[in-house]
Order: sequence, then structure tokens, then C-alpha cells
Amino acid sequence: MLRPVCLRLAFICAAITAGFLPCVAEDDDPQFETYITADYAQQSAALASSTVWSFLGPVNQPGLRLKLDSFLSINGATDSSLFSSAFMAADLKTLGDIMLGYQFKRGSFWVKLYAGAATQSQAMVFWQIGQAVQQQGYGATAAVEGFWRGTGRYWASGDVSWLQFDNTVSVYERTAYEFFRESETFKISAGMESAAMISDADMFKAGKHLDLYNQYVREGVLLNLKYWSHDLTLSGGMAKASNEGSWYPYATLSYGKKF
Repeated sequence: MLRPVCLRLAFICAAITAGFLPCVAEDDDPQFETYITADYAQQSAALASSTVWSFLGPVNQPGLRLKLDSFLSINGATDSSLFSSAFMAADLKTLGDIMLGYQFKRGSFWVKLYAGAATQSQAMVFWQIGQAVQQQGYGATAAVEGFWRGTGRYWASGDVSWLQFDNTVSVYERTAYEFFRESETFKISAGMESAAMISDADMFKAGKHLDLYNQYVREGVLLNLKYWSHDLTLSGGMAKASNEGSWYPYATLSYGKKF
């Protein structure tokens, strides 16, 4: 029985831009921000969490940040559904990190910078040749996160992250229009999202190429609801991985809260 255990820790150091000093938090100002995301795409699933602590001021103002992330994913060897009795796991991975960074603002733009170290464990199963490969490593990681609110009710966000493991780069962007607003406490937006991942993994065992999920691309639509400090997003669309010849549907549910 395969039981992979993965832990990824990252210590991130970002240079502080002069002139962006953190604000002193009042008693009611939120200093934490947490997001939990569940993702399902037929023969794969993932669960991720991210928590940001603004230890010198409110989390919605410029200042230093401490960021903790965790990630668990499973991918199937065939087209069988994750909930099917015919499902066979091919790739299991768990990640975790801790990052230090800085958030600053210029006009309608918010930017967060992170950099540091990470560790990862992964298990890959090859049913055709009856072998399993397990690996664990430590390396660097970095991320840039941005948010822009344009004129009217348009907004956009984008994230770019890098992991030293297999030189992996991930990109995620959203653009949306806020079609319903009840003061500043209740807002509903609809828009589009896209994501991509590229990895340089190049590992072979018994003549079998092991980088099953080196690349993927996603295109979909989203519905976002914000109520006070709550942030809920439902999205879905079509995705394709490097080991697959056709597109398949995916769905993602994300919930975040400031406290």
C-alpha cells in the first residue's frame, strides 16, 4: 500500500520597498487572511489552503506578511473518475510552505512579493511495469501576487509562482465585472479565469518517462461573492494535462476570510 507523506516548508525573504511602511492595526482591523480551495477534474483532485499573517499591521494595508501554504493532490492513471471503483492513483503529492513577504500599493494596484525555501514529497505509480517511485526534496520558492481595480466595476488579479523542484512555474489570472453591489458589504462578480503550469521534470525509470503531469492549461468562467470579510468563488471550465490528448471539465470552490 502506497502511503506518500509530503511536507513543503519555505522561508521567504523579500526586499522592502522604501516608502511603504506598515500601518498600526486597530483592535477591529483584520490581521489574518485564510483561503481554502477544493478542486476536482474527473480523474484528479486537489485541496489547498493559504494563510497570511500581517504581524505589524492590518492585512488590508501595506506591510510585512508571513504566509503559510499547504497542498495535497492526486491524479489517476486512466480516465476513470476519482470516485469510480476502477480508479488507480498514478501521482500523489503534498506540499507545504512558510513565506515572508511584503505587500504594497500604488494607485489602484496591490502587489505582494514573496521569496524563500520549500520542501516537497511525491509518489508516482506505474501500473504497467509494476513499479512505484518516491522522491522528496528541498529548494527555493518565490511568488508575486497582484490585484487591480479599474474604473467602474472591473477588476483583475494575477499570481505567478516558482518552485525550484523541476523548475516549476505556475500562472493564474482572473478578470471579472462586478454586476451587483449593495454598498461596500455585498458584491457579486462574474468573469473568466485561466491557469497554466510548466515543469522541467525529466526523470526515467525502466524506460518509462515519469513526468506525467509536467504541463497543464485551464480556461474557465467564475462567479465571485464577497460579503463583509467573506470571499467565495465558484469556477469551472476545461483543462488539459501534458499526458492527455483531450480536454476535460474541472470545477473549483474557494472560500476566504479576513479576521
